[in-house]
This record gives sequence, structure tokens and C-alpha cells, in this order.
Amino acid sequence: KFSSMRSIKLPLTLIAIEEYAFSGCKHLRTIELPSSLRIIRQGAFSQCSELESIKIPTGVLEIEENTFLCCESLTVADIPPTVTSIGVQAFSGCEKLSMIYIPDSVKFIDESAFLYCPQLTVKCYENSYTHKYYCCS
Repeated sequence: KFSSMRSIKLPLTLIAIEEYAFSGCKHLRTIELPSSLRIIRQGAFSQCSELESIKIPTGVLEIEENTFLCCESLTVADIPPTVTSIGVQAFSGCEKLSMIYIPDSVKFIDESAFLYCPQLTVKCYENSYTHKYYCCS
């Protein structure tokens, strides 16, 4: 029903975004996530093909499966130092995602988390889980 929505500013009292809440909002370009947010459920922004950037607030602990699946225009994803895991196909199909910094708080990245991200460069701390995942596997 909301496929023509272009931008969203969520309330400061929001704690969770449920499964597939904004999935398929093909024209959504910008979303402002509140600092109160702690949970983003699986597929919440999947197939938001015009979403250009996302700043995940500090306090969110994981990026669940399919969260940003097929967000083809996503170029910037800011992951805070509270995130500990990145799930199955979390960013898969983000064809324009060119660089992502993964903090050393991340202790698990599913092997399919960044499938079909041909331009992606991963930045991380040396000897972190991410460094071992990308450089030593």
C-alpha cells in the first residue's frame, strides 16, 4: 500500500521495526531511524530498491536476515559499534554498496551476508572477526 512513499522519519519513541515492515517500498529513498531503536527484524527494508543510505542507530545489536536484501541503490550503510552479528543475506543484492565499515563488535557474519555486492570494499580492524572472515577464509 505504501509503495510510493519516498522518505520516512520515525518517532523518537520507537524501539522496534517488525519483520518486513517496509519491504517492497520501492521508491523509499531516505529513512531517519531514531536513537531509541534497538531491534530491526528480518527483511524490514528488503526490496527498497531506491534506498540510498542507512544509518543504524547505536543500540541495535544485530542486522537480521534479509534486512536490506536487494536494496539495489544502497551506497552507504553505517553500522554502529553495538552490532554483534550480520545475518543471512542481510545486504545481499546491494549492487551499489561500495564501502562498509564493520566495527570490531561484530562476532558473526553469515557467509551470504554480502552476496551480489560486486563493488563492496570492507573496512575493519586488523585481527577482528571481520578481518579474519574476509582476509583469512
